[in-house]
Amino acid sequence: MNYFRIIEDALNTIGTEFKTKAKRDQLAYFAINSKPENMFRDWLAWRLYRKLRRKQLIVVREWTGEGKGRKAIDIAVVSFDARPQALIQLKVTSSFALSNAKRIRTAAQKDMDKCRDKCGNGPKRYYIHFAPHMNKKWKPKNLAHMQAVTYKWGNALDRSSPQEIKSKALKMMDSAFKGWHRVAGANLGREIPAGKAFDARVSILYWLCEN
Repeated sequence: MNYFRIIEDALNTIGTEFKTKAKRDQLAYFAINSKPENMFRDWLAWRLYRKLRRKQLIVVREWTGEGKGRKAIDIAVVSFDARPQALIQLKVTSSFALSNAKRIRTAAQKDMDKCRDKCGNGPKRYYIHFAPHMNKKWKPKNLAHMQAVTYKWGNALDRSSPQEIKSKALKMMDSAFKGWHRVAGANLGREIPAGKAFDARVSILYWLCEN
């Protein structure tokens, strides 16, 4: 089964669903307000669950299984007889904070090693890195907006334009995942339109990697 394609389709579905009138701008709000790691994990897990349950597969969040150690895997695709088929780890970093390729690569490899240590080389292993990005120059209208938006975006945009931040992030992440078995990243157009929140126009860059 081509889990890489299934995961990428699910990621694209997230962007499509949040374009509807009822959900418009929700993705932008959650992406820049507080830490969105669990939110991205839950959305992806739900979409994979809906896709794969017809194939007699279960999608589990925070999966510990019965393998070595009790450290949880962010998302696991498991057969009905409890055998892991695919393991997925996720991270989120604002685009302006993507500044160290070695650190990103080391953290990603550590996640993949955790999957391998737990289940051996049987299941497919995937790593997804999300990067919320502001597409236009942003100045908070008031103190409440500044406090609501995490990671001091206002300070970052005082130093660099959104285009400069994105260009630097693409170059850095391309270097971070060079040599990995399979990569589909924002460098190749992987970007989810997220809408607008706190007067900021937001998108989600992402990199999906198979290790």
